[in-house]
Amino acid sequence: QRDGARDNQRTCLFVPLRKDPYADKDAVEIDWNLIRRVESFKLQPYFLAVGGNWRVPGMYSSRHVAFVLALSAVVYGFHAADINQQCALMWSECMMNKLQNAPIACMWLVFHAFVFLFISFLPPKRTVDKDNLKNRFLLQSRGKHGIFVVKADGSTTIHDKNAYSMFPSQPNENGQLAVQQSLYDLYLRKYQTRLRYPNELVLSTNRVTKHEKEDLLRASSSDTEVAHVPPELVHLLPCPRDMLYVCGQHMAKIMLPLERAITLLYVETRMEELRRKNCMKATTLSVRNDVSSTIQPVACQTLLSNLDEGKSFLSLLDEATSLSPHSTYQRLEFLGDAVLNYFLSIDLMARNAELKWDANDLGEIIQVAMNNKTLGKASLRIGLSRLLGIGGSKWKSAYNSNITGQISPDAPCESSQLRYSDLQSDELSEKTLSDVVESLLAVAFINSADGSIVAGLLDELELPGTGVRGEENSRVFHGLSACLGGSYPFELQKKWNKQIVAVGTTMIVNHGIDEKLERGLSLSCGILEANSRRNLHTELSSPRTRILLRCALFDDSLEFDSVTAEGTTIDDTMNASWLSLRDSIASGSGSLSGASSMALDGLDLVGILRDTLFFVGNYALNLCISIELYKRFPGASPKDLTLLNFCAFTDDILSYILVKSRLYDCLYDQDSTSAAQFWIEANLADKRGMEIWENNSGWILGGLDDYRRRVKSEANDVMPRYPGIGGGLLSGKLSKLDRELTADLAVSMKAIIGALVLGIGLDGMWSAIGPLFDEVLIVTPEENLRLYGENSVCSGWK
Repeated sequence: QRDGARDNQRTCLFVPLRKDPYADKDAVEIDWNLIRRVESFKLQPYFLAVGGNWRVPGMYSSRHVAFVLALSAVVYGFHAADINQQCALMWSECMMNKLQNAPIACMWLVFHAFVFLFISFLPPKRTVDKDNLKNRFLLQSRGKHGIFVVKADGSTTIHDKNAYSMFPSQPNENGQLAVQQSLYDLYLRKYQTRLRYPNELVLSTNRVTKHEKEDLLRASSSDTEVAHVPPELVHLLPCPRDMLYVCGQHMAKIMLPLERAITLLYVETRMEELRRKNCMKATTLSVRNDVSSTIQPVACQTLLSNLDEGKSFLSLLDEATSLSPHSTYQRLEFLGDAVLNYFLSIDLMARNAELKWDANDLGEIIQVAMNNKTLGKASLRIGLSRLLGIGGSKWKSAYNSNITGQISPDAPCESSQLRYSDLQSDELSEKTLSDVVESLLAVAFINSADGSIVAGLLDELELPGTGVRGEENSRVFHGLSACLGGSYPFELQKKWNKQIVAVGTTMIVNHGIDEKLERGLSLSCGILEANSRRNLHTELSSPRTRILLRCALFDDSLEFDSVTAEGTTIDDTMNASWLSLRDSIASGSGSLSGASSMALDGLDLVGILRDTLFFVGNYALNLCISIELYKRFPGASPKDLTLLNFCAFTDDILSYILVKSRLYDCLYDQDSTSAAQFWIEANLADKRGMEIWENNSGWILGGLDDYRRRVKSEANDVMPRYPGIGGGLLSGKLSKLDRELTADLAVSMKAIIGALVLGIGLDGMWSAIGPLFDEVLIVTPEENLRLYGENSVCSGWK
């Protein structure tokens, strides 16, 4: 059994057995030779002639003797030639120079001729005994085409009947029997074949004309054609008949699931190959950056725990690729969509080392790569249509009774393949194919804690990324890490390392900005550590993480140049803080080039990097929320999961959580009028929400006890803290607030999340940010529709 019993049913394996010739008479062993023949579909001759017996048939003895004499002369010539001669064309000259040895050559030829003559009179050896012959399908190398089986009455030979015996021929067109003739004459006259062993008893067989139940169950049939077959022309098909008897008339029902299971096993093996090949090794790093290093993948344990819902890899693959009679891939497709977006965002971040794309550019690029048309074409490119489970598909046996042509004992035949007749790849819509691609990415993500399988699968898909913008190797996943369990290795990308140094320098040398951002950074780290499910102090203290967080907190308009507020240039303010930062971040990797970039771009460079952080944070938050909903509501439909995702991901909700968690107090710009107006709206929503909570024993649904049960906490000090939101909007609102009030706040929230992802990994980010979202993820889809079904977010999902 594999990964436990599939669907709680026993899994059986049938293998052919044979008697052990070297053990007791009752001992048996696995017939490995037969298994190899079945696997390669290699035919087996019934008579195995000894030595050169089959090479010198009686009809062509004179020709073969002449061939043997000529071959012997050639061999003797090579033998007589000087072995130091390097040119093979010298053998004839050497042979003529040694004609004095002709008597020896004649004796050598006579000896070999005597050996061939002696071997030709030896009896043949049967490869299968008569009892096992009943368990095989037979073919003829000469004579009638088709498949034959030994007669149903169990007899394998006709007593006292050989090729010289007289047999009645088949009726002619008028229904009259022709004159009786022997098989020897028949095969010589009609098939130009001289039987070598005419004295061997012929086999009495029935011809299989169609695959009916009586053929499989050894039942006799009065209209079955009887054929007398010379044993020396018989070849055996590799698969024993007993293998078909096990299945009986249910063969078609059994073989389709069996072949699909084999196909899924192949896909599982292929994904394991991708895991080993793309285990986040920097294979192209030496080409791009002159650095030779290997990235040790860090697994994402907390976020991915229990994500497989107790299902095996094969079960998830089957679920992800089953289209009919019941589609089972939609829930995985919901998760896979978020996985695809997140990995593409990491890929584009890795490509954007020169910071030439802002948030709008990155958004346009990712939309091209993830549309249905692109994913549909990519799925056909990798042959995904062959993996789809389509109900009503038909299976056809490879043992076709209408076999034509001559049979060679060593010629392999084509084995059976999956033959789906109901749906073809060109009949599947691009939407369906793209959904299956996303569900397959979800399976790869669930079974790859470091993201290596997903990265390898994206390489196989060859999605168009930045190729339209002239990027080299644009179809290869560029991310050196998926940042699932740890930070992104910026130190292995020179360009990115220089940009991080330049951004950090820009903020440090502007003293007024630096002091304010340092206070905000200290406050934000305290808030994140207080809410985190694990200790993040060491990770948040990393110099690179601190630079990224400071960049995310800098929400100013960025209308600056390379001159500071005090009027002094950046070069005049190079101080001990900058030198310390350079040493801790650059580590000798060319930080002065980064400083030059900083001098050219100033605070605009900070703004472009913040756009990249927002871009990564947007899709990272979407992935984490999707994972949490997928685990919290295993019975929810994809439509319900999408509704819950929308309710937790609106700008109104993100702005509210930013303000209520006090992360807003960490931002650089504390004088924003839009933020002040939103603060007023949030306080009014809190008052409206508290009135509803007071009427429901402390929480909107079932009181405090129900709330603590949902968040899985029994502590009395655990209290709900977001009375002002519900259904994706502020309490009492039927539509979203004006974007001018919420857009900047939502961008800041996502930028902070992006900085955490690149600085401490997706798992670490969700440990710090996840508790802030617990309260908005515990309401079921039905409760959302019942309580907030009239607002603009939920009204379209009824």
